[in-house]
Amino acid sequence: DTLEAVSRVILFEGTDLDAQLSRLTTSIPPRFTPQPENAPALPEDPLLFANGYGGFQEQTGDYVIRLAPGDATPAPWCNLLTTGRFGTLATESGLNMTWCGNSHLHRLTPWSNDPVCPLPGECLLIAEGDDWFSPTPMPFGQANACRVQHSPGVTAWHAMGHGLDMLFTAASMPGHDAGVRLLRLRSLADRPRRVRVIMAARFVLGNGTEEALVHLTKIPGGVVASSPSMAQTGWLCAVEGEAQVRRMAPAAFWGLTGDAPAFAPAPEDTGTVAALTLLVDLPPQGSATATFALGAARQADDIERALEAIRRQGASAIIRMMRQRWAARLQALTIRTPED
Repeated sequence: DTLEAVSRVILFEGTDLDAQLSRLTTSIPPRFTPQPENAPALPEDPLLFANGYGGFQEQTGDYVIRLAPGDATPAPWCNLLTTGRFGTLATESGLNMTWCGNSHLHRLTPWSNDPVCPLPGECLLIAEGDDWFSPTPMPFGQANACRVQHSPGVTAWHAMGHGLDMLFTAASMPGHDAGVRLLRLRSLADRPRRVRVIMAARFVLGNGTEEALVHLTKIPGGVVASSPSMAQTGWLCAVEGEAQVRRMAPAAFWGLTGDAPAFAPAPEDTGTVAALTLLVDLPPQGSATATFALGAARQADDIERALEAIRRQGASAIIRMMRQRWAARLQALTIRTPED
């Protein structure tokens, strides 16, 4: 009934009616359709209060979501990755929005108010030749089974496909207005491989209505976003390695349909989307990591201090620290109920 209510047929003068109606039968293929493949199954552990989509892990209390290829939760199932001042809203499909100070007035990346298909404010993509995929269900991971683990302050997406074991983890950093994004890749192939890892973020800097004022400035290995609508600057950097930096308009990045990155060629290197590309070499049956950071800064030194902290401590150690801090806070009060 809804489709019938909103359906329209628009006819134009000066053109044969039969020719116009014949166009209605012309199918337009989708620009990108993820193809399912026979990937190894992800490990399954027993869950408490399982509901068909997920449940609580008995040992940790984390919420685990299991998505088969093509599956999705009824609505975005979210987790808050925050230190109190800085935070990111993570869903089962990817990273939605990041803010600093105030989640309404001081957004770094946009909030997608779509309960069905939220468009991520930042995303991580992997490319090998003409093959594009992602460790998160959105934008290019719908064809793979994905295990999403929402921990207090940390979310991890584990997927297998395209001959890769992919683990993508996101968390905020204690003591810094920044978040760390860690990708671990393990090749399942018996040959050396080179893949491109792209971390992209769309900067809005404010409440989302003043994106036109945002300007991106390239720095070594990343970008800085500034706008008169927000006192702080936003930034996105590769922690290690030489990243190729590209600035794009949202329409050029997301494409005409706006549902999956297109990386359309742009005449100018400008826009509010920053895309960082790292080349990652994988030996046969070998592993590699790629680490990125996104944050806010009042001065340039804030960026370097955050990056230096990640390099010195390691992304994995920072993620463990966030888990421990939230565990200590949440365990201050424990209530046990009878099994029945």
